[in-house]
Amino acid sequence: MIVQILMILTGLYLTVNSCIMAVYSNFTIGIITELALGLLLFMWGVFYSHIKMYTDKGVKRIIKIIIACGIAAAFAVCAFFGLYGVNDSVGYNEDAVIVLGCAVRGTEPTQPLAARLDAAVKYHEKNPDAYIIVSGGQGPQEYITEAECMKAYLIAHGVNESVILTEDRAASTTENIRYSREIMKEKGIPETDIAMITNEFHIFRARQLARLNGLEVTTLHAKTPWYSSPMMYLREIFAVGQLILLGK
Repeated sequence: MIVQILMILTGLYLTVNSCIMAVYSNFTIGIITELALGLLLFMWGVFYSHIKMYTDKGVKRIIKIIIACGIAAAFAVCAFFGLYGVNDSVGYNEDAVIVLGCAVRGTEPTQPLAARLDAAVKYHEKNPDAYIIVSGGQGPQEYITEAECMKAYLIAHGVNESVILTEDRAASTTENIRYSREIMKEKGIPETDIAMITNEFHIFRARQLARLNGLEVTTLHAKTPWYSSPMMYLREIFAVGQLILLGK
């Protein structure tokens, strides 16, 4: 009974949260994954006794082991992302800081992106001479490019426009890094002291991709809102899997 109730409540939470995030954020693979997992757990919980009744004991044991191992692995990986991501390494003496783009809702930054920009504002207060490269193109449900939105937000929060550089073509983290490097070369910015700002769940992958593209960076994390964490962390598991398998 306890297992059944936990499955129903967890499934209900994930389902409702994914629907809310679909309204207040852009519809992404993370939302789809969270919704699918929520519905699966909810329906499994509702029909738990029927499934148990008509399932062979050996099969049930195998299913339980697989589910337990999957959940444990997911929690372990997410915990690693979180702990790795909050370990900031910036020295506040870098020549430039790259702020990685994230979803824009119409013309306004979503909460994860706003958190990255708030971190950039605080960085600017400690190192006002560093260039801030805002990186992100225009995706579905976005009326302007992420870079344009990010620049407007930074200026509105007191950042000197003269230090803001915009990269408005990128559609992935790899492109964020690649195109930002092109801008640094055009501006003659040394690549030896570069910082990167993104949410804590994203730091590990972003740093690995920077290294794959020949760029060593220090990092500063932005805190992910609790209500969008399930979606973001689930999505990141698949994204890191893609990085391991495809190198991008």
